[in-house]
Amino acid sequence: MLVHLEYTKLRALGVALLLALAVAASPLRPARGGEMPNDFGGSATSKHGVGAHADPSSPAACRPQDQMWVVSTREVGCVESGKAPALAFAVRDRSGELVDVSPGTFLAATARGQTRFWIHGYGVTPEEAIDVGQVAYERFVSADEPPVRFVVWSWPSQREGRRFKDIRDKGRRTDVEAYCLGWLIHKMGPDADVSAIGYSYGTRVIAGGLHLVGDGELNGLRLRPRFVTSSARFARFDAVTQSPRSCRAVLLAAAMGDDWLVEGGFNDRALEQSGKVLSIYSTCDRVLKWYPAAARDHGSALGYRGLASLPPRDGGNGKFAELDVGYLIGSAHDLETYLGRLEITAAARETLAPEPVAATHR
Repeated sequence: MLVHLEYTKLRALGVALLLALAVAASPLRPARGGEMPNDFGGSATSKHGVGAHADPSSPAACRPQDQMWVVSTREVGCVESGKAPALAFAVRDRSGELVDVSPGTFLAATARGQTRFWIHGYGVTPEEAIDVGQVAYERFVSADEPPVRFVVWSWPSQREGRRFKDIRDKGRRTDVEAYCLGWLIHKMGPDADVSAIGYSYGTRVIAGGLHLVGDGELNGLRLRPRFVTSSARFARFDAVTQSPRSCRAVLLAAAMGDDWLVEGGFNDRALEQSGKVLSIYSTCDRVLKWYPAAARDHGSALGYRGLASLPPRDGGNGKFAELDVGYLIGSAHDLETYLGRLEITAAARETLAPEPVAATHR
């Protein structure tokens, strides 16, 4: 009888933790303190002044030299190693409308300038993805940096079915998203200027994508096949060599294990493909505190405790920086709070911006 009561208590605790995760991971709520837009209803065009009747002097409008893109994976089902995923591409034209374009058009555009990906977290509909993406653009693009191609990554994280099961299902879905992002970055070429920022589950997409670009494997998925070398005495798999990249990344409230990026971790090739990575986390986060129970992971969350104290890969950890913002945001685990703090967005912009080109003298 005592054992049954203890089991009941533990089960109730687990359900409560998952409920907390589901509620706290919800999309943006009405603003507090006037640092965020008061209304997230309606379209991005009407709300953020980027349409045909937009005021060009509005601080919410895109800079004239920038572009806003949307890459959608909402129609992507299963993916297969080495195969192209069915991504959908759109770009905002001068009238503020999103116009569908081909993958080739996107890849041709990324041959020059910088491309910055924004990847949202759990519980976001297609409409909300664009709306929140516009706000992310405003927060994470500096006024004085070179032209930016800002890409809103819209993935099927909206709530469906039973809440607790759906959270775990979406966690597994991030492997597919990582493959899609990794495939796209790989196709962009080794010299493409790439940066990325993700929130909560979105950080898994970035880390997993870079891990795959570095010839890693993610639950059986690979970007490139391994070649088999055999003889009468032995057989082995030879990996395709891949030149390291210098992607800049910011991980906000990362809902991923604190040991995923270190040697032997789930995404241990990611840092090899990074120029610099900033993890912005909170040791007061009331949701990620219970990450091991909710995610069935043995370690703490990167967004709660920071990087695990395990040996990193050679030259990898010097690219990694952390910022504990618990004193700023308290126990909150919501995107609005992170985007509403100028100290956080300023640190993110500094990491995401390209290094200034040194002047040459004849």
